[in-house]
Amino acid sequence: MPDQPVSQPQPNLAPPDTEKSMADPQSATEIPKPPQPKRKTPFLIVLVIVLFTSILFIPIPHYQSPDNLRCKPGQECKTGWLFNPSLYRSLVDFILQTNRSETVPLTSPTPTPDPTANWKTYTNNNYQFTFKFPPQWVLTEKPNADLPYIVHLLTFMNPSENPQENQVLTIEIYDQFLVKAIPEDKVIKTETILVGGVQGNKNWHNAFGSNSLEVTVKPTVNTFRIIWPNESLEDLFDQILSTFEFTLEKCDTCPQFSPPSPEFCSNGIRVPGEIDGCGCQGPPTCQQSK
Repeated sequence: MPDQPVSQPQPNLAPPDTEKSMADPQSATEIPKPPQPKRKTPFLIVLVIVLFTSILFIPIPHYQSPDNLRCKPGQECKTGWLFNPSLYRSLVDFILQTNRSETVPLTSPTPTPDPTANWKTYTNNNYQFTFKFPPQWVLTEKPNADLPYIVHLLTFMNPSENPQENQVLTIEIYDQFLVKAIPEDKVIKTETILVGGVQGNKNWHNAFGSNSLEVTVKPTVNTFRIIWPNESLEDLFDQILSTFEFTLEKCDTCPQFSPPSPEFCSNGIRVPGEIDGCGCQGPPTCQQSK
């Protein structure tokens, strides 16, 4: 009988731990946890908070030298080591001072008195203008002046004992023809101004032997020539010009008047009617003969 092979025992190649885990299944599932570090107090944050609080609330010391001492009258002055208010206190005072300054009511500026407030007012509805003049002035008015192209003439006299103040203001209103001009060689200066919102020219000239002023303005078909004979009182002249207003109205068709009867003004002189600001001629008037 042949010999049978003898089986040799196989060596155990499994690692020791595997063998142990196989022997103890509960020990294979337990994994050791790493140790948890203990939380430390954030020392740096606490330090920053302490420093910030100290700077904000603790008064700030400073040294006041007697050499640099500046005192206002009635103010108590101290030298040496002094304490300024803390930053928090300074901030609160600044906010309160700002709010206090914002709530202080603003004082309105004192209005400048109007030098023409007590002046008289001249109004002409026919030529649609108005202006003011000093109350002591005496007015002479000629609705039909005996001068070429002049349809209305105003003359103001100042009854003053001082000859330099005895000024005469003259306003000439021309019809639609151009106003006669001052010779160019007599004009010293010319500038453009506004009179009652209407553009005009202001001339300085010596056409009458002395330096005089005149303003020409044409708000409608009529031309206004305002004459001031003394340049030395130009401020008064400018005040008068500042009060001018032209109450311009829309011009419609001129009214038609029936011819007067033959008996009209039989014992006087017939005077043609005035031409208004729209170029319309009014009815004739009667001037009694002397």
